[in-house]
Amino acid sequence: MAVFCERLRYLFFVNPLTGSQAITRTLMEQLHGELMPPEDVVRRGKVLARRQNTTPKMLLMAELLAKSEFDDLLKFTVVRNPFDLLVARFLKQGGVRPGDDAPEEGSGKAAGLSFSTWLNKTHEAMLSEQRESRAQLQYADQVDMVIRFEAQQAGFDEVLKRLGVKEPLRLYPDPEKPGPKTLDYRRFYGDEDVALVARLYAKTLSRFGYSFDSEKTA
Repeated sequence: MAVFCERLRYLFFVNPLTGSQAITRTLMEQLHGELMPPEDVVRRGKVLARRQNTTPKMLLMAELLAKSEFDDLLKFTVVRNPFDLLVARFLKQGGVRPGDDAPEEGSGKAAGLSFSTWLNKTHEAMLSEQRESRAQLQYADQVDMVIRFEAQQAGFDEVLKRLGVKEPLRLYPDPEKPGPKTLDYRRFYGDEDVALVARLYAKTLSRFGYSFDSEKTA
């Protein structure tokens, strides 16, 4: 999904599994944000823009905004280290942490699979077609700035500054719920897994300066 505000002139693209929910909530509750599009845009049986996982390219193809208006907005998204994000995806799909016992009746695409097996299975099509992932790049294309997952508040503060919002806004005001943290993802990877992700996500890693050994700041 995306969050749009005509009054403050911004457009936020929600990148899955990057902890974007807090930003979405704050924008909609305190900064006049509205979902764009509120539902899938379908023409002649073809989905041009999805309510979920909306990208800049989709909004422009669906003509939800004129290109001139799109260019005039402050556009931003959140990015996350692919090594970290893939582990989060594995756990969300029913995978278990190294050393933990799998539940007897696990569910999800990763249930009963080792991380390495799941990783290869998940990327079967990319491997067979010898192509790289654009999963995060498609949200960051044509935006003005990216917020890093491990430094969400600092990135959001910069957004507020650019929008001219002087009142500080905390994404996670409850001190007992400080928000998402970088996982101890290194424990999940063997050498072949690291090489696989480094190859399939080379453009993403290069563009955002991430690596397997990126320093954890959250």
